[in-house]
Amino acid sequence: MNMRRFGLRRFLKMNKQEYLIITFHSLDDAMDLDAKQTASMKGRLIPKPSVIDAGCGMCFSCQNKEMEKWKIFLEENQIHYEKIVKVVF
Repeated sequence: MNMRRFGLRRFLKMNKQEYLIITFHSLDDAMDLDAKQTASMKGRLIPKPSVIDAGCGMCFSCQNKEMEKWKIFLEENQIHYEKIVKVVF
């Protein structure tokens, strides 16, 4: 049983992925982005990871890591955000 758990932990550590995390000052702003996402700019709301300092307890996670495109999308849709960071987990 311990070998199975160790194997899974090792697999998870080796297969980390990079995500773009968008943080917000308020939950309303986070929900605004969730409602306005498109097919090309999509992701999901997740609880804020402990490695990120942010005003709101929720953040938006996406695998599209093009930070500049996200900044333009957020500005065009008048969505207020705190910061955009890349994390690996």
